[in-house]
Amino acid sequence: MLFDFFAKFSISNWIETIGIFVSLITSITAIYISVKTLKQNNKMIEESTRPYITITGKMINFQNQSFYLVLKNYGTSGATITKFTCNKELSNYVYNDKYVPFTNICGTFIAPNQSFISNLNINKLFEEKPNLIFEIEYESQSNHYKERFEISMKSYSGLSIVRANTKDKELKIISYVLQDLVEKQL
Repeated sequence: MLFDFFAKFSISNWIETIGIFVSLITSITAIYISVKTLKQNNKMIEESTRPYITITGKMINFQNQSFYLVLKNYGTSGATITKFTCNKELSNYVYNDKYVPFTNICGTFIAPNQSFISNLNINKLFEEKPNLIFEIEYESQSNHYKERFEISMKSYSGLSIVRANTKDKELKIISYVLQDLVEKQL
């Protein structure tokens, strides 16, 4: 019965039917490509506008060498920190037990380019040379992010910075600060 129906088709009917199928396949392919492109564009927009919160170590030498932990949002939107952990007890590396870095950071909103800086005892750090592993979770308006960072104190312990020395202490400090600023521009 179906065969009889197709047997009655003229050449122009076959051409029209084939045209309809080609049109249908082309339309389905175009819709598929459009949806895939929209998803990819959405992902690219998300990647370019999301917060990127990281924690890094910085060594600075003004009068003496100092080591800082820097928690910074390098992204273009703000986020709220929901979890912050370190594999080592940071209270073991502070100058004053009353001021343990980042103990109250959860729940804090961090704006784009905003940073929180904490000084650690470089002597204790270089004596033990721990690997500090941080896990940070944060959320923006609609997304949740989880990051893991490792700071190896072994790599910092060999970075001794020699400074030019001046006769007066004030000039020495100014000299060190200016040298540090020049190095950061390189």
